[in-house]
Amino acid sequence: MRRGCQTVLSNTPDSVEWKVLERDEILRKDPWFAVHCEQVRLPNGRIVPDYHQIEMPHTTVSLVIDDAGRLMTLRQYKHGARSVCITLPGGAMDVGESALDGARRELREETGYEAEEWELAAEHFNHGSYGCGKETIFIARRPSRVCEPASDDLEDTRVVWMTGNEVRTSIESRYEIKINGVLSALLLYLFFRDSRPA
Repeated sequence: MRRGCQTVLSNTPDSVEWKVLERDEILRKDPWFAVHCEQVRLPNGRIVPDYHQIEMPHTTVSLVIDDAGRLMTLRQYKHGARSVCITLPGGAMDVGESALDGARRELREETGYEAEEWELAAEHFNHGSYGCGKETIFIARRPSRVCEPASDDLEDTRVVWMTGNEVRTSIESRYEIKINGVLSALLLYLFFRDSRPA
């Protein structure tokens, strides 16, 4: 469906605005993703007739840190990477759910853990050009196991607690971390661990 609009793609005061003139929905596979083709006008007046955007759900990631400073990581098979990967608790938010409520729910469902203290660490888009959904990362402290996991994920999940040195070694190995979002979250963990110890 084609419709005219004047959406401004700008979230920061110093950014240069692009205006969306038209937007076609090419494909929709709810609730997983939709693809749009936009006609945009650049600040210099140039019209780009086919700038694509990928709409994906807002997701959360939790950096769960225990009293010893270790990080909860998960081992799951990820079909996009075609291998078992180091991942972190998190997933797509339910409709009407806040990012924090989604993070708490995902942690409990995937691992059976809850955490007493939560702090917003970062929020970013997964791709600077195509969008591909927003991701909110939280730091969760003082975790405790409260129940058995009750996730409907397709992957089998194993919880592995890692020290800061083990996380650093995994990053430096250049082959254990296969997902960009996980890499950025692990780097945030090291930053918070080194600058503000638990």
